[in-house]
Amino acid sequence: MRRAPERAPKRVLVEVILDVSDPWSYVAWRRLEDTIRMVQSRRAHGAELRPGGPGSRGSGGGYGSRRSGGLGVLGDFGDFGGGKERKKGLPLGPRFDVQTRVLPCVLDPTLPAPDAMRWLRRLPTEPQRFTGELMRCARKVGLAGAKFRNNNVARRANTTQSHALLRYAERVASLATQAELLGRIFNSFLGDGPFPNEKALLEHAVAVGLDADAARAYMQSREANEAVRAESEDYIKRGVKQLPFLVMNGKAILAGFCKREVIEECFEKCPTQPPPEKVLD
Repeated sequence: MRRAPERAPKRVLVEVILDVSDPWSYVAWRRLEDTIRMVQSRRAHGAELRPGGPGSRGSGGGYGSRRSGGLGVLGDFGDFGGGKERKKGLPLGPRFDVQTRVLPCVLDPTLPAPDAMRWLRRLPTEPQRFTGELMRCARKVGLAGAKFRNNNVARRANTTQSHALLRYAERVASLATQAELLGRIFNSFLGDGPFPNEKALLEHAVAVGLDADAARAYMQSREANEAVRAESEDYIKRGVKQLPFLVMNGKAILAGFCKREVIEECFEKCPTQPPPEKVLD
C-alpha cells in the first residue's frame, strides 16, 4: 500500500499575557503546557491503538480514555473512532504544532525590585487569589504542597526585570527557551525556588543556556524595563482585565483557567496563520 502523506499540522502561536507573580497565571500556564503536550504527542499514542487497547472505546484507562479524564482521541480522528484498528501505512500526524510566547502584564509596578528589599519579603495578596477554587485548580495541574505556596501569602516584588529577562530569552534564543525560563521564574515567585532577586534570575538564565553577563546587561537596561512597562500598560488599556489572557494566532480568545477541551477547541477555531508580531489586532 502506498504510504499516504502526513497531514500538515495547523500552526498555532499562543501569546500569553501574564504576570510571573500571579498564582492564576501559574496554574493556567501549567494547564496550557499540559494541553500542548497532549495534542502534540498523539502521533505516538495513536499509532499504537488497537481494539480494546489503551485509548480505544471500551478501554478502562490509558492515554486519552474517557475514564482517565483525558481529552480522548476516541472518535475524533476518523480511523480511530469506535476502537477500530488503524490501517498500517496510513500515518496520522498531530493536528496542531503549538508554540507559546510570553507577554508582560505587571500587576503592581509600584512594588520595589527584589534586590531593593533588605530581607525576603512576603506581603499578603488579595484574599480571593488563594481561594479554594484556586487550590483545586492547582492540584489538577500537579501543584501541591511546597510546589505551590498555599498559605495565603506569596512572594511579592516588582516583576519588570523578570519580564525583561523573558523577552531577552526570546530575542537571543527561542520561544522554547523562554517557556523553560518562565517555569523557573514561576517557581521562584510561587513555588519552592529561590527568592527571585537578580542573582536567582541570572541562575535561571544560565540554567536555560543564556549568557549571564549579557542577560544581566539587558535585564538592567533602562530601555528594556521601560519597554516592558509600556507594553504592560498598553495591554491593560486595550482591555486585558483577567490573567492570563490568551491570544491565538492574533485573535484574543481566552482568559483565565480553562479545561483542556476548551483550549484545544480554541486551537481548532483560531485563525489559520499566526501573525509575525502583533497581538490584539
